[in-house]
Amino acid sequence: MNSTPRIEFHGQTIDVLLQKSQTPSQAECFHYTLPKGSEPVPAHIHAEEEEFFFIIDGQACFTINGEKRIAKAGDFIPVHRGTPHGFQQHGDKDCIMWVVASGKNSLADYLKGVAEILNGNDSEALAKERFLALFKRYGVTIPNFEL
Repeated sequence: MNSTPRIEFHGQTIDVLLQKSQTPSQAECFHYTLPKGSEPVPAHIHAEEEEFFFIIDGQACFTINGEKRIAKAGDFIPVHRGTPHGFQQHGDKDCIMWVVASGKNSLADYLKGVAEILNGNDSEALAKERFLALFKRYGVTIPNFEL
């Protein structure tokens, strides 16, 4: 039986390896798979969290502060709180990365909320309302938010 919580949406898979409740630190750790052709993670800002991406296999195209960067296996991408960033799979194979997040809010809980909304069958209006409440609760801003 797998005790690692799994979050899935838009073809992406996020295995939660370490949750805040399992450590006295503010850190969480994820094994994140972006399949070839999966939806991009739109540019967004975390007000209270730092994120650190380590590419294990494949490639991802990161947009950080409006600048694009292709990250490949072995690359480490730090994203500090308040920094606009987004990413998507790049190249001819799945991108696999470890993500460490640290800060006030639980990124795992936020991602579970995102998955619940995206995988649900709410009307577009209700889904948008739920997203806006989720963004407010977790201090996330998505400048060009659309469903």
